Amino acid sequence: MPVIPLIIQARMSSTRLPGKVMMPFLGKTFLESCVDRAARIHGISDVIVATTDEADSDPIANLMKRRDYRVFRGSRDDVLGRYLGAAREVKADAVMRITSDCPLTDPAIAETILAQFSEGRTDLMTTNIPPSWPNGMDVEVFTMDALEEAARCGTIRSDREHVSTYIRRRPGRFRLGNIPCPDEGCGHWRMTLDTAADRDFFLMVAKEFPGDLSTSHWPKLHEFLESRPDLIAINTDEDFSLTCAS
Repeated sequence: MPVIPLIIQARMSSTRLPGKVMMPFLGKTFLESCVDRAARIHGISDVIVATTDEADSDPIANLMKRRDYRVFRGSRDDVLGRYLGAAREVKADAVMRITSDCPLTDPAIAETILAQFSEGRTDLMTTNIPPSWPNGMDVEVFTMDALEEAARCGTIRSDREHVSTYIRRRPGRFRLGNIPCPDEGCGHWRMTLDTAADRDFFLMVAKEFPGDLSTSHWPKLHEFLESRPDLIAINTDEDFSLTCAS
């Protein structure tokens, strides 16, 4: 079987909400919510938390080791290089990518992406070319060959910060695939943790959601949030540019 680890990037030094991934959520941390959900994805070979080699990321590394998750540490700013190092360490054939600011990531969506990718017709399969899912439900899988080339040839800042940018910018070089959201009208929703308003959104959803939010899947989340525009409004109207890497 091919070796396809899920690599989740995480760091403590977010400029808009420092230490966000270690903040409490659902009786644990936002990071644990993301990683525990991701660990339920069938078809991946491992879950690796790729954090920085700086001292302020020690709490991330220590928590993940206590939870028996694999940790890889590398450059704070060169996230692409960090991914490559983690992938090489486990001799990956391909890599699934989710970011740690996605505490409600859905294993079922990831499994659909992986199944399509495994047919061998794409070098990168994702959920956001073009974006149609809420920000925070994103997942992508790319070949190790594509990752190696991106790390070797990607030189601009966005290439190093956002991992797959080099691949995405070259549809003539790489075969790109996308799975759109089946529910229209929610592409502007924010289900990602980047600001204090995002944190407030998640805490209110946790308080109001009728069921077990820790194991809920997209259809139930969508049904609930569609009925609660007041919750969507908590963080959707913020005006900021995404400039930081995790």
